[in-house]
Amino acid sequence: MIASSSLSEVDSEKEDQVSPMLGSRLHGKSFALSPVLCQPSVLSHGSRGRCGSFPLNLPSNNSPEKSPRKSTISRPQNAIRNYSSFSIIGTINGITKNHNQDDYLIMPQFCDRDTRHLFGVFDGNGEFGHMVSSYIKEKLPYNLEVILDTETNMSNALKQAFLQTNEELLQLENVNFNSSGSTGIIVLLEGNSLFCAYLGDSKAILGRKEGNKIKPIQMTREHKPSLPEEKSRIESCGGRVEPILDENGNRNGQDRVWFKYEKFPGLAFSRNFGHKASTRIGIVAEPEVYVYELDVEDEYIIIGTDGLWEFIPNDEALQLMQNFISSSELEKSAENLCFESYRRWKANTSHSDDITAVILDISAK
Repeated sequence: MIASSSLSEVDSEKEDQVSPMLGSRLHGKSFALSPVLCQPSVLSHGSRGRCGSFPLNLPSNNSPEKSPRKSTISRPQNAIRNYSSFSIIGTINGITKNHNQDDYLIMPQFCDRDTRHLFGVFDGNGEFGHMVSSYIKEKLPYNLEVILDTETNMSNALKQAFLQTNEELLQLENVNFNSSGSTGIIVLLEGNSLFCAYLGDSKAILGRKEGNKIKPIQMTREHKPSLPEEKSRIESCGGRVEPILDENGNRNGQDRVWFKYEKFPGLAFSRNFGHKASTRIGIVAEPEVYVYELDVEDEYIIIGTDGLWEFIPNDEALQLMQNFISSSELEKSAENLCFESYRRWKANTSHSDDITAVILDISAK
C-alpha cells in the first residue's frame, strides 16, 4: 500500500490496490529529501476516483493563528526533509463508494528548484467531483509553473493559477460541471517561506515545538457562506444565504447558498473549484493565501481533506502523528492517521467520508 523511496531512488507508486480490511482503494507514498540532492519534479497521483499572500483580513475567531518567534537560530534553506501521504475511499452503510473524490499532489523540487516543493489535497464534490479533483491536481501545478516564469510575487502567482485553472475547467465541454466541484489546498515551500493557498473546507496545520509539546497553528479557515464577507458577496451577486427549511418553515442546519428564488443548489461552502451554475451567485475560486516564515521550532505540516479532521482535532492530530512516528518511520504516519480517522468514522456513524492526509517533516534537525 505504500510506495517509498530512499534518497537515491526515483519516486514510485502503486495505485488502486484493494485493502483486505476495507475492500477499498488505498494509496500512499513517502519520500526523503536531501538538502543537496536535485531530482526532477515528480507529480504524484493519488488513486483515481473518490480512493493540496494576499493579506488576510479575517475575523479574529476565524483567522489562521499567528505564532510568535522564539528563536533567532537560522534554519537550513531546504525546508522539507521527508513526507508521507495516504488516501482512503469512503463508505456508505459499510459499502465502498464508487469513487474516491479526494486526490493529492506531491511535487518535490517543483520547477526543478532544489528548495521549492509543492504539496496539496483536493476534495471533489457533486456527481463528477472525482473528475474535478483529478483535473485540478493535474492542471494547477502546470499553470503555476508557467505563471512563475513571469510573476515574481508568489502569492499573486498562486491566485492567478487557481483562477486560471478554474476558468479552464469551466470551459470543458465533455462533462457537465454545473453542480460538481472541488476544494483545494496548495502548500508551497520556497526555502523557509511557506505559502498556503486554499479554497473550501479542507485544512492545513503547522506543528510548532513549544517546550516538550507541539502546538498546532491552523493556516486555513473554512469558507462558509455564513462568514459576513462571503455572505455579502453572494447576496450582491443575487444569491441568498439561509439553511434548509423544514415543512413548517423552521431553519434546519447550517447556512447554505441558493439562487434567490430557487431551491438550488444548497451549497454549504462559498468558495470552490467548479460549480459552473453557481458562479453566477458568488461561488468563486479565488483563494486566500497564508504566508509564513519558518523558524527552527516549526517541525511538521499536516494537510488533509475534511474527512480526516471530522473526529480528530488539530492538537490530537499532531499528538497521534508523533505517537505513530515514535513507533515507526514517518512514511507510515499518514497511513496511520488516515486509518485512525476511519476508525472514528465507523465508531460514530454508518458511513465514512473519503480521507486523505499529506504529512511533511520540516524539522531543522
